[in-house]
Amino acid sequence: MTASHFCHGFTDMSRVKNVDPMLLGGGEGTSSWDARGRQHPDPGAGLRSCNIGHGRTGSADAACQQMTQLKAYRTFGDHPNAPIIEALSDRISALAPFPDTANFCTGGDRDITDGANKLVRRYREVR
Repeated sequence: MTASHFCHGFTDMSRVKNVDPMLLGGGEGTSSWDARGRQHPDPGAGLRSCNIGHGRTGSADAACQQMTQLKAYRTFGDHPNAPIIEALSDRISALAPFPDTANFCTGGDRDITDGANKLVRRYREVR
């Protein structure tokens, strides 16, 4: 196997030009293993893509079950879906220290900032 055709957008090509890359082959919890069987700490457990830890079969089974029904669907405007309401929004609202809450989910930093700005504008309109 060769990684000669792969580079990440942040790769410093002058540093990796003649380097044998560490090929990761598996993981469990907060550890990962390279293709040679050596264990490496992965404190972020995959960071954005797998932050619940590697090898969580219960989560994989739940995701598989949901994807056989509805893989994903945008929630723009008035298009919610059952998983986002039942499994997430209702549970988050139940934790809030005040009644009649609303929440929104985001896909990243830019969405969070945009959503916070919208909430502030809405708060000022209602007041």
